[in-house]
Amino acid sequence: MVVLDTRAVEIGEQLAEGKTKIICRVKNAAGMVVIRSKDRITAGDGARAHDMVGKSVISTSTNCSVFELLNKAGLMACH
Repeated sequence: MVVLDTRAVEIGEQLAEGKTKIICRVKNAAGMVVIRSKDRITAGDGARAHDMVGKSVISTSTNCSVFELLNKAGLMACH
């Protein structure tokens, strides 16, 4: 996994969008993508939705910590 400061890359076309993330190509970098987390929270299969400022930072940090813990335990995982 390579982590880049997204301010230092040119974002290309959007490849996919889900409830929690948007995935875009990185221009001039074959095979590289930028994953942007959203501040959106949902409930009831999307029946209720709200924006929670800072949620994306917290969820991304939590996700990274979980994958690092799995790697330290010897389980191959990437994020």
